[in-house]
Amino acid sequence: AGSVPMLLVVPETPAFRCRAREAAAGAIVLEVGCSYGEATASLLAAGAASVLGLDSSIECLRSARGSERLAPHLSTGRLSLRLLDALRYPAQLQAAAQSVRPSVVLLDIGGGPEPPPVF
Repeated sequence: AGSVPMLLVVPETPAFRCRAREAAAGAIVLEVGCSYGEATASLLAAGAASVLGLDSSIECLRSARGSERLAPHLSTGRLSLRLLDALRYPAQLQAAAQSVRPSVVLLDIGGGPEPPPVF
């Protein structure tokens, strides 16, 4: 059995980004709610080994994929971005988590009522 990943859930986006950077060094990160990739870029700059970013918005993911800060990481394999509504499809979220075996899970779900059941 593997270790349980660190799960960070914070009330506001600035606090989320600060805590995310602190937890990123050397981590395999599952970022639920990656949006346009602002925090994703910070995670990679802070030394995350890899990041799987999930978001329910195709527009946000298109923008993130086109970002100058993220594009180099997509080509090296340190970053993968996927379309997934984690609140609607928790089984797919769990499958994504199992595929990367994250050491850190970050949730920024835009004030949703409950975090999705990941594990």
